[in-house]
Amino acid sequence: MERDHPQWSHAFQRHVDINNEQLARRAASGELPGGGHGEAPANATRWQSADAMVVATHGLANSPEYRAKLASAEANGTVRFTVTRPLPEVLGPAWRADVYGRTAASRGNQASQWDAGGVAVGTWQRRSDGRWHPLTCYPQPGALR
Repeated sequence: MERDHPQWSHAFQRHVDINNEQLARRAASGELPGGGHGEAPANATRWQSADAMVVATHGLANSPEYRAKLASAEANGTVRFTVTRPLPEVLGPAWRADVYGRTAASRGNQASQWDAGGVAVGTWQRRSDGRWHPLTCYPQPGALR
């Protein structure tokens, strides 16, 4: 997938190939893998394998939400859109084995808490060839109550 869609390097670098230490630094300070800084997310997350990310992306791309947002983007000339679906919907009942993260609330010292409200978030972008390509995909824990 990364070879066929080179812009996916962001998704692989930040949401597959990132290790526990890098996740903790990302959650604590916003430090990005490979250097640089961004805003520290509430949870710095990763897929436990590239396969999990590809399956989640496929599930997102086959959802009614994806079809509706794609049609809207085509009609409005939008160049990017995001789809969010529940993790069990895109990965199946054993989804917890496919996700991991560190929480910013503990400065990266604690694993993220995953509940049934967890989602997969995918963003697609129209490229210069006019086709839509996946830009990124990441898991996100549900809000703790």
